Amino acid sequence: MEQGIADANNSGSGGGTSVAVYYVTPEDYGAVGDGTTNDTNAMSQAFNSGKPVVLTQGKTYFVQQLTVTHPLLLIGNNATIATRSITVEEYNNGGQRMLIFDDSATNVIIRDVNFYTTADQTIYGAHGDRDA
Repeated sequence: MEQGIADANNSGSGGGTSVAVYYVTPEDYGAVGDGTTNDTNAMSQAFNSGKPVVLTQGKTYFVQQLTVTHPLLLIGNNATIATRSITVEEYNNGGQRMLIFDDSATNVIIRDVNFYTTADQTIYGAHGDRDA
């Protein structure tokens, strides 16, 4: 494990540990992680915190579309991010995607996260000429 990055046994910024200042968890922003509660707002706030985001092992975070617009380090601890299924027609008409990375989302690192949906495409990235 990297220095400054906690595992799922630590409790994030609300846990009172000295490690906590280095990362946040979706639970710090109200996520439940039960696979049915909509955790979109909590995940968005965690993603926008400017700190590494650590997911809790064994949890499933149900989200609607999330847009990443800045650097992000997401440590999954084998947790799952899930979204509802969409039809091909919804998808082709710009319907919900799980994650969108816009052109300003550079230095995005995602580790040990499971993504679940039955949609044809779960991760959509902006296309363009830029350094990775």
